[in-house]
Amino acid sequence: MNVTLEEFKAYLQLENDEQTPEELTPEDELLLSLLDSAEKQVINYIGYDFTYGLHKELLTIPGSGYVYLSFAPVEEIITLKVNGVDTKGYELFTRDGVIHIFYPGCFLDIEYTAGFEEIPEDLKIAIFIIAESLYNLRGTAGMTSEKLSTYSAQYISGLPPVAETILLNYKRIVI
Repeated sequence: MNVTLEEFKAYLQLENDEQTPEELTPEDELLLSLLDSAEKQVINYIGYDFTYGLHKELLTIPGSGYVYLSFAPVEEIITLKVNGVDTKGYELFTRDGVIHIFYPGCFLDIEYTAGFEEIPEDLKIAIFIIAESLYNLRGTAGMTSEKLSTYSAQYISGLPPVAETILLNYKRIVI
């Protein structure tokens, strides 16, 4: 996970109990589950995983020659082989984790460093907003609205609009 329970609790302005990490409360476990779900929604929306590290992939090069890596932004390509042979004949779009290489139908074996070593604050906020939305929607599954006397509420479906606006800055551009 790219964000921590402590950061999320600070965002929600919840007290951080004096406990060891092994002593998670049921509420902490729920918050961690919501954070995990929110991060997966973000990864799905932007089109790549931003977890920092060394990544290896074996991919088939499509006819277009554009290969979409699972992780981005790309910091460095360590090795890149087409059908087992090193090649330097490619164009790399680091931000989106896309390689343009024209060997359609061949296999691309790549080892690279990618992701955010330190996750940008606005991306963290988007994850927190989505997790907070999930937290606030507990007990409303399947409901689109409710009304009680003069009180009424409508529930959003999908990503909260403010989070989606933030995520547009990170969304992969499909070539």
